[in-house]
Amino acid sequence: MKLLLTDTRSAALVDGYLSDYHKMEAGVRQGCPLAPLLYLLIAQAVLSWLKSKGIGITVLSELLTAGQHADDLKALLEGPEEVPTFIVAMKIFAMATGQHMLPAKTKLLPHWEGS
Repeated sequence: MKLLLTDTRSAALVDGYLSDYHKMEAGVRQGCPLAPLLYLLIAQAVLSWLKSKGIGITVLSELLTAGQHADDLKALLEGPEEVPTFIVAMKIFAMATGQHMLPAKTKLLPHWEGS
């Protein structure tokens, strides 16, 4: 994997003009056939991490941690008291993987009793 993503360079072609090449420091190029697989690896890792921390709701004796759609994660929490635990778990996950929650895109949608 590292071999495929090391020393990646990119240029832009606009109206027939090719820009200078620039080294890509992070990420996967748009259209890369590895991108969906790499995303699924991280998506599964975050679900496994949350489950290992006991974060989620229990339905029919099964711990459900989150729902995912495209690159959005909807964490399932029993109540507002779980929010700090979830945030700490996600910060640890970010330190380990480089995948961070974006505060500007993070919303709390309460659906628990009394909300």
